[in-house]
Amino acid sequence: MEGFEGFEKEQEESVLTKSERELFQYLEQIYTQAIKANDINNLLFVNETRKSIQLLNIFLQKFDVVVTNPPYMGLGNMGDELREFITKNYEGYNTDLYSVFIIRSFDFLENNAYLGMVTQESFMFIQSYEKLRKYIIENSYIYKFVHLGKRAFDDIGGEVVSTAMFILKKGNLSRDKLSEFIKLDIYNSSTEKFNNLNNEQVKNLVDQSYFLSLEKYPFLYNIPLELQNAIKSYKPFGGNYGEVKKGISTGNVNLYIKYWWEINGESENHNYIPYVKGGKSEKYFADLNNVIDWRLDEMKKEKRL
Repeated sequence: MEGFEGFEKEQEESVLTKSERELFQYLEQIYTQAIKANDINNLLFVNETRKSIQLLNIFLQKFDVVVTNPPYMGLGNMGDELREFITKNYEGYNTDLYSVFIIRSFDFLENNAYLGMVTQESFMFIQSYEKLRKYIIENSYIYKFVHLGKRAFDDIGGEVVSTAMFILKKGNLSRDKLSEFIKLDIYNSSTEKFNNLNNEQVKNLVDQSYFLSLEKYPFLYNIPLELQNAIKSYKPFGGNYGEVKKGISTGNVNLYIKYWWEINGESENHNYIPYVKGGKSEKYFADLNNVIDWRLDEMKKEKRL
């Protein structure tokens, strides 16, 4: 079995504190005694402890590059102990376990070091990941981001997981550079995605500070730089240029909203007027079939005024 002195020296040259050195000295004594007594149990104990300390040392160090594919697990699927731990220690990042891993990976990085990950795409847009997006934007340079979407991996059938992969540079020293986002979610197979990875038509340049101009900071990357700059430079409409209000709400759709063929010409005297109610998605144009009862007396009856 390999001696303990070389291992201790290697660890001392890295990040060991005084108490950790004392621990190594104690373990070395146990190791020496176990060798002399041929004590298998203590030899195994020291050997396993050494492995644990090596792992701990990895966690204590800083690295130039961290690359990982973190586990995915929603908060609702976690056991009580795990849920309590990440809720307490990673509040705001605890929607999914992979979100916690992104934040934790930053702790392993030297400044200006790189983080490469493959994760779910959900953090790009969903409101519950707002804090994570803001952290990434403010604490790193988004060097490259590939929006893979569904069917990115052949060994995951169907549309089970929608994914993204990205490289982040820790620190904010590269804010004068544009980020590169590659839109591959439009392709339906891993082969198509791979073949279009260098396709200039699906590359988008983004000033990542523009994301901070958007409510909740979604990664809406697929728009021209000119529009990004316009969004950054103009103030929000509400509170600056006017008031944003809700449209007509009748309180009784069945009573006041009709199809135009139900009203027997009443629209001619403006008792009913055209009304856009919404409906299912239409690609180009939708028929305007609805009208609303615009009779003042009827409005007063229902206290709509």
